Amino acid sequence: MCQANLAQSLYSLSTLKKIWTEANRACTSGNKLQVEPVDFKLYKTIFDTLGLSQLQAYQLQFQYAHDYDSFIDAIVTIAQPSSDKIALLRHLTDHFPCPESYQEKVNRVRNMPDVLTAEDLQCWRDNGYVIVRNAVSETGCTNAINAIQDYLEIALAEPHTWYNVSPEKINNSMVHLVQHSALEANRNSLRIHKAFSQLWYSERLMVSADQCGFNPPETETFSFQGPDLHWDLDFSKQLSFGTQGILYLLDTEADQGATTIVPGFHAKLDSWLTTAPWDPHAPDPNYLHQLGSKPIAGKAGDLLIWHHFLPHGGSPNRAGLPRIVQYINMNPIPQV
Repeated sequence: MCQANLAQSLYSLSTLKKIWTEANRACTSGNKLQVEPVDFKLYKTIFDTLGLSQLQAYQLQFQYAHDYDSFIDAIVTIAQPSSDKIALLRHLTDHFPCPESYQEKVNRVRNMPDVLTAEDLQCWRDNGYVIVRNAVSETGCTNAINAIQDYLEIALAEPHTWYNVSPEKINNSMVHLVQHSALEANRNSLRIHKAFSQLWYSERLMVSADQCGFNPPETETFSFQGPDLHWDLDFSKQLSFGTQGILYLLDTEADQGATTIVPGFHAKLDSWLTTAPWDPHAPDPNYLHQLGSKPIAGKAGDLLIWHHFLPHGGSPNRAGLPRIVQYINMNPIPQV
């Protein structure tokens, strides 16, 4: 489907128009139209389906708040959504039939053998995390690493290049690369989908359109950029079950900047909040580490999934190679 036809298909989606109208009202003093905000879960699902990260969606929403056509054109230019994705969006937002391509994927995942074993699920219940072994292939890891190297203009074989990355492409350890066929292929892993379906008890899930991560070893002039232990939660709202995930693209030892969590804290968060010594929106990493933080090592192709009640973050890289990861999560498709 050509870009003009893609734009026309998106232009008619009522929920996208509502999202843009919210931004237009906020940015235009003459627009007094009252619009019911789009539920956040639906908002995120829409842009995950399109292939835009939450940050990209927010930026486009307000950058083009003056003109709806420009907003749609920017989405198409950046995300280049397929006709199948647009068909799924129409199903999610405007009650069109579910496209066969998505229903076939759901059925394939439903009929797959379980990925997570009984021991894995016990670890999940006890500790709030699980490691999905061989979530993607060696080729999938290599292709993603190559995409990240090209984007950052670095070379793994040339350590001096690791520390001269444009700040426009990386913030702390977060790499602003979202749209790439190699990353999309990893997001579409059926093993990943099956693992998340076992945790969510549903196959009707949408994979997140997230960024990547690059954390090179510390040197005399370069130290760990963070983020350290924190939550990605809005504590002003009622908390509910959720997941987060990171795919290791290189073998990652515990001292190689491995993702660090506080195992078991998912069962303690509610009670801890009643006497929390400080605002959880501004966490104290030193305090959280004292609760029993643990860096989780993994092989290339392993996916670490954790309950989002766990404090989590990166860690100083004291090894010889960078930590290179891809953020991957899945959430149920909300009912509209």
